[in-house]
Amino acid sequence: MLFGAGVTMTDEEFAKIEDVAFPAYAALGLANDYFSFDREYAEREETSPGSTKKPMANAVWLCMEWSNLDVAQAKELIRSKVLFYEEDYLSKKSRFLSTNPGSDKLRLCFDGLAQMVIGNIAWSLTCPRYYPERRYDANAGVENQFLGMEMPTVEDVQAACHEAKSRKDSGTHLDELELTNLEQSLTKQPTILASKVVTAPFEYCAKSSSKETRNLLIDALNVWVQAPFSTTKTIKSITTTLHTASLLLDDIEDKSPLRRGKPAAHTIFGAPSTINSANFAILEATERASSLGTESLTVYFDSLRSLFIGQSYDLFWTKHNTPPSTVEYLAMVDGKTGGLFQLSSSLLICSSIQKSPASHQKELDALVTLIGRLYQIRDDFINLTSAEYAHQKGSCEDLDEGKFSYPIIQALASQDREESTLRNLFAIRSRGGKIPPEMKQLALDEMRECGALDKTKEVIKDLRVEIDGQVGTIERLFGRENWVLRLLMHKLRC
Repeated sequence: MLFGAGVTMTDEEFAKIEDVAFPAYAALGLANDYFSFDREYAEREETSPGSTKKPMANAVWLCMEWSNLDVAQAKELIRSKVLFYEEDYLSKKSRFLSTNPGSDKLRLCFDGLAQMVIGNIAWSLTCPRYYPERRYDANAGVENQFLGMEMPTVEDVQAACHEAKSRKDSGTHLDELELTNLEQSLTKQPTILASKVVTAPFEYCAKSSSKETRNLLIDALNVWVQAPFSTTKTIKSITTTLHTASLLLDDIEDKSPLRRGKPAAHTIFGAPSTINSANFAILEATERASSLGTESLTVYFDSLRSLFIGQSYDLFWTKHNTPPSTVEYLAMVDGKTGGLFQLSSSLLICSSIQKSPASHQKELDALVTLIGRLYQIRDDFINLTSAEYAHQKGSCEDLDEGKFSYPIIQALASQDREESTLRNLFAIRSRGGKIPPEMKQLALDEMRECGALDKTKEVIKDLRVEIDGQVGTIERLFGRENWVLRLLMHKLRC
């Protein structure tokens, strides 16, 4: 953990936090035993049939032996101990930091210990070791057909695909959709004009580092929804493609010179080629969506409409220098930023192995809406206050673009129209050009003085609390805890 965080600690520093760290390690070890017990027990039964079986080095087993408990009772005891040690760790950490402010290194160590416990649980809830049905090999049942062949032909591949397609043993054959795509790709005739030119701006933008929030959300939601693995891959591809295409178009519409710390695609390839590349990417995403079926395609088009409508209002308010109300702003966010989140959720639900009741889906929709709002308002706040964001996109970029972000809307609403310095600043910006650093600082000072930044932080905090409550509600509905989603929400803290 320390190696991954880039932290080196002395023996003295370890000794100082040893008492605090112990509950975290205890929770980690017991949680591992809790999740691995069934697999270890099954392996023990298989390896020693009819002979004296060896005792297991597992806390669940030890509780069964020491206290004469059955499996369910022992696992519940271990589970309660994990929760106890988690609370004990958080309590000890809080007391330690209140009396020993310490260094950033110690705080990073404490955060790493907490993430180590959470990460282990999140992995254990989804990993193929404990859930073999989630193991996936796209080549299973096909590659063996080619052993001994010096150069398999297209016909060889098609024959192998058809043979694998007819196999009934689920998990050992290619997904039907992927078989169809493979056959189609093999029989396509080469064209004179390749797609490299049209995809170049898209590929350039896609190579930039991303936090992969949308893919993580899909994995988290699928803990409940249970869509097939191959389908989630397609949904991730669709949402990632649409997101990258939207970045290409956003940077042109906003005249942004940077994207994730690098020159924006249109500054290199030109606006016309970048627009063409984004449109081509949307076409590719649409083709993938159509492969999921009619219901999914309907959901896809509905979400795409919401995305474009939401973006149109964002552009309209900027062009006409007209700040929206908070209600109008949230409606725009639900369509634009939240639109891709809603698309992911809806496509998963359409593809779910076991259809959930409409009430469950309604709660999921409400959760995804809240997450979309948190994501955007948090981004608005970071845009104005984060040094890292300033490096990647430019200092207070929303002010340069004339965007009415959440903190700016709150600031304008709190100021008298005739005397608002911030309103006059936006009027000057609308005549063209970037805002000088001194004027940006003045705008930030105005937002601090009128309490807009503090109000934004409070709204972010309230959204996190509301999301936490909604996650708990859905966990009870599905009967399944979702540490993957809770870990994602932790990553989205300011």
